Amino acid sequence: MRLRSDWLPFVKRGVDRRRRALDLGITLSLAPLAVPAAALAGLVAALNREDGLLDKRTLVGRAGRRFARYAFKAPIAPKRLIWLSEALKRTHAYELPVLLNVLKGDMALVGPEAVTPEEAQRLEEHERARFAVRPGLTDVYFIRRRMNIAFEGRSVLERAYLAGRGVRRDASILLRTVPALLLGRSNPVNVNSFMVEDIEVSNISLHDAVDRLMAMVKSRRRHVAFTNPHCFNVARQDPEYKRILQHVEAVFPDGIGVKVAGFLIGAEVRENVNGTDLFPWLCERAAKEGKSLFLFGAEPGGALRVKANICTRYPGLNVVGAEHGFFADGADEEALVIQAINAAKPDFLLVARGVPLQEKWIERHLERLDVGVALGVGGLFDFYSGKIPRAPVWVREVGFEWFWRFAQEPRRMFRRYFVGNPEFLYHVWKWWVGQARTELIRRFDGIDLPPRRAQAELYFHIRRALWWLATEGTARVKRGVDILGAGSGLIVLSPLFTATALAIKLDDPAGPVFFTQNRVGKHGRIFKMVKFRSMRADAEAQKATLMEQNEMKGGVIFKMKRDPRITRVGRIVRRFSIDELPQLYNVFKGDMSLVGPRPPLPGEVALYKMGDRDRLEVTPGLTCLWQVKGRNLLDFEQQVLLDRQYIQRQSLMGDVRLILRTIPVVLSGYGAF
Repeated sequence: MRLRSDWLPFVKRGVDRRRRALDLGITLSLAPLAVPAAALAGLVAALNREDGLLDKRTLVGRAGRRFARYAFKAPIAPKRLIWLSEALKRTHAYELPVLLNVLKGDMALVGPEAVTPEEAQRLEEHERARFAVRPGLTDVYFIRRRMNIAFEGRSVLERAYLAGRGVRRDASILLRTVPALLLGRSNPVNVNSFMVEDIEVSNISLHDAVDRLMAMVKSRRRHVAFTNPHCFNVARQDPEYKRILQHVEAVFPDGIGVKVAGFLIGAEVRENVNGTDLFPWLCERAAKEGKSLFLFGAEPGGALRVKANICTRYPGLNVVGAEHGFFADGADEEALVIQAINAAKPDFLLVARGVPLQEKWIERHLERLDVGVALGVGGLFDFYSGKIPRAPVWVREVGFEWFWRFAQEPRRMFRRYFVGNPEFLYHVWKWWVGQARTELIRRFDGIDLPPRRAQAELYFHIRRALWWLATEGTARVKRGVDILGAGSGLIVLSPLFTATALAIKLDDPAGPVFFTQNRVGKHGRIFKMVKFRSMRADAEAQKATLMEQNEMKGGVIFKMKRDPRITRVGRIVRRFSIDELPQLYNVFKGDMSLVGPRPPLPGEVALYKMGDRDRLEVTPGLTCLWQVKGRNLLDFEQQVLLDRQYIQRQSLMGDVRLILRTIPVVLSGYGAF
């Protein structure tokens, strides 16, 4: 297949040469990491597959040229190293041999997804422009599909990429691919709905949701809700609101918190069907099919601004009314609004009065309302009236729209995101454990066994299941929180990392930016802990001469309030614990956890008493109990006592509380030296 003349606008030879150089440079620089990871993936695949190791697929590349794409055969139902196998599958490690295709020039790092010869034959004429470039390992569609926001479809996103591709854009896509691999969906969707805290959530795509809403109009008086973690937290405290969510026509999943909850209970969320993303597609369909909308809610003038904006954007859209929602229930204005709604007889009524007020209002008046479908849409009007700007697409692609909202309204959103989301995940996990226990008891109900034997077997299986949930299950959830928290922290704090590294280098150019040190981890395993360097380059050599000035009681740990080895920048970063932030990398790797006893030096462990070694039975952490109760003002014996207390009482909610308590302690600099 030759390059056709209508593809020429997509052929940028200078750009393609620079992109090829970028591909080779990145692929070769990744080799030290990719080769060991590929070897590990190959070993796990070999242990779990008996039908060969390599999977070669014939695909169609640039100008229609066929090539063999390399990958390991991922275990379908692994029997060995199950957890590791799933982690490798989730991060696409089994596909690392495809880097050979990049080196050969068959593929690029960024480009349209490669297709089989059969799929190539079925492509529409306008879709064949993809053969003007090499197929890639990732692209915008891949990122958005994993993050559940690929609403435009592959063809539209590929054509936009082909028209505007370049080296900078490729580099940006590669950076956005990293969080998509870590946080995005990897497994095929296995359910059409799933239960979260006794509320059924519809697991459908955004376009299927629009189709479903259009079909509901004919039935009239239907109620649809969107639920995010905040909604579930409110429902847990408000039985009436929870009952409403249990009986509405459909509940759509909104936000990354619901996605993580689905992962915890084994249900992959198909797409993030939030009202803000669904609204423009609903308007487009309503304009095409002659359906009408009524906007009710938000501050005075807000609904009118939304009406003006969407009528300009979607010519032909019939918005039959727009009323604000700033009045008390039962007020005279409410009766007038209901009268206006019934006079207009809209197909879709959008109610933006916040949770749980909007759902309760719809439920209370639905039988009196002559509407097709009533939707509770929360703060949607604030976005489409121009009051609050929506997060840029690239922020949504990396799963950080929540942080964008927090930056806009930090006081209101702090509790919702930093307290509410962990609280939601904890209660989902707790609910799931209860469901598992109930299911286990149900399985044994009615089994024809002698009473004593049946009772003994039931007791045994319940104890075994609870033991697994209390140990392995909790550990996996904690590890998932560590990966999510550390990965998010590394991305969000990258500007601070850059500024700190620059300050350290300018203050003391002779030494490195980072300081690595052997530390003792779980069960005595040695690992390299990373910190920002806060002391002079020869600090370790000077330590022996300063031992007599050690201010820590017990003689195990060495600390000085006015350590002469600390640099000027070092005093600042140590006061606010900025020097510890690179340990998020250790958390991400698995050497450390977000919460746990601080990792000691090998020399300190050599001085431990037998009882002190209890703190080595768990994964060390960034923060711990004694960090919030005095830090370095406590002597070693007090630190060990508090570590033992943490180990005996550790829980997921306890970890969340410790992290939240650490923030003000760090900002105050209390006990840091």
